[in-house]
Amino acid sequence: IYRRHPETGAPLYAAEAALFGPLDPAEGGRVEALAAELHHLLSQADTGQLYAPLGLGRHVDHQLTRAVAERLGRPLTFYEDYPYAARTPAGPAWDGLAAGCQPRLAEIDEQDLDFYCLAVGAYRSQLSTFWTDEAAMRADVRGFCTRLAAGGLGLRLWDTQSA
Repeated sequence: IYRRHPETGAPLYAAEAALFGPLDPAEGGRVEALAAELHHLLSQADTGQLYAPLGLGRHVDHQLTRAVAERLGRPLTFYEDYPYAARTPAGPAWDGLAAGCQPRLAEIDEQDLDFYCLAVGAYRSQLSTFWTDEAAMRADVRGFCTRLAAGGLGLRLWDTQSA
């Protein structure tokens, strides 16, 4: 929401609705630059699996992150973007984003859930947008993580063919 056009300085996403639309064409250079930088950093540290947002909700930040990850040519696992996954019914939106991927349930424990909540809570603007306070967010995240795992906690992940 804070990014600006590199030539004009105009906001790339001037209205809230634009945050859930297509990436602005001016983001193409940003995607390539971030992919090159990340490729360089990863080549020095790791050659393993990458995780990226599936893109549910179509938030431009999630779309940009996915586009960068897809340019790296590595095995990818997509995660269901929370809280959008909880608010987006399964259907055509999911089918298009998950095309060519195999879903699987990843069981998590209480420590994993706590780390997940810490990550969600790191986005302060997200907290005030979706929840009244941190306790409400934690309760919702727990509910999300119990929806698939019978009697436990889990997240659905989507592995690409090369994963």
